[in-house]
Amino acid sequence: MYCLFLDLSFPEGICALFKDAVVVNERRLSRSDSRHPCSFWQEFLDREKISLEEIAFFACGVGPGSFTGIRNAVATVKGASLSMNKPIVALSSLFLYLPEGEGRFCIAVEGGAGGIYSQCVERSSGIYTFSSPSQQKEFSFPEDAIAVSPSFNWYKNILETRIKQKAHVVTIAKIAFQEWERGHRYTAQTLPVRYLRKTQAELKARREG
Repeated sequence: MYCLFLDLSFPEGICALFKDAVVVNERRLSRSDSRHPCSFWQEFLDREKISLEEIAFFACGVGPGSFTGIRNAVATVKGASLSMNKPIVALSSLFLYLPEGEGRFCIAVEGGAGGIYSQCVERSSGIYTFSSPSQQKEFSFPEDAIAVSPSFNWYKNILETRIKQKAHVVTIAKIAFQEWERGHRYTAQTLPVRYLRKTQAELKARREG
């Protein structure tokens, strides 16, 4: 079973092809990359010698992260989903920093003026359980979790157990298929977005509403 994945929430975006929770191909995308992610998806399909019809579902990183990046990824996946009539699995973009292995982890990234974005994930007997992402001005890693971040420069306390992690898709492929099997599927109309902090236009619409 195949899945096409896209996340543009952070400065380095990732598009990938998964097969049965294993990464078959992936491509890192910079903000200045002139090629559309769909062109890389097509390259993946050609290398694997499969067609779009053989894709079972799409997976999308829905934040937290860059407003523009999230919206670009979501728009791309929604368009692909509509054209192919395929479901979508929504994934927290923080999963990109989740290490392999068993245990309880807390992933945290800087959110600029928005504070710190964080999420706790536990893997036991190969099963992932996780809370929803949260956003806090004042943040401390839970004592019962291994601290994970792409950078600890923003964190003042010295941690005995911490992992500085670059974004990758090994674990997110496993979570995508776990969520698929659990039936956590969306359509282009119902796909949620988790950028947490509202845009000015949305705040204005709420006030006027």
